[in-house]
Formats: sequence, structure tokens, C-alpha cells
Amino acid sequence: MTRVLTDKQQAFLNALFDHANGDVVMAKKLAGYADSSSTTEIVNGLKEEVLEATQTFMALKLLTPL
Repeated sequence: MTRVLTDKQQAFLNALFDHANGDVVMAKKLAGYADSSSTTEIVNGLKEEVLEATQTFMALKLLTPL
């Protein structure tokens, strides 16, 4: 079953694989989380979604010609 994410969680995932280029601290900032928010807690809370998005990202990169 697909979990419903908050707007910030979804923004984090979108930023992580777009503007932040995998940088979790930058993705946290781009998603609108406070600097005091724990990056570890954010990532741990989205572990399954990050794994799935990473797999999709990597698969797409392998299909993209150089």
C-alpha cells in the first residue's frame, strides 16, 4: 500500500533527485524544512521512498545515452 506523504516529504524527495543532485542537506533546505530539523530523521522517515526513488533514478540514468 502506498503511504501518503506530507507536502514537505514529497518536496524533499523531488528535490533530492532534481536540484539537490542527491545532497540530502540541500534537499532538506529546498523542501522547506527548518535548519534545525534532523536530516537523519527526515531520511529515516522516508527510507523506503528514498530507496524506491533511487532505484528509479538509477534505472533512468542507465537508459539515458551519453
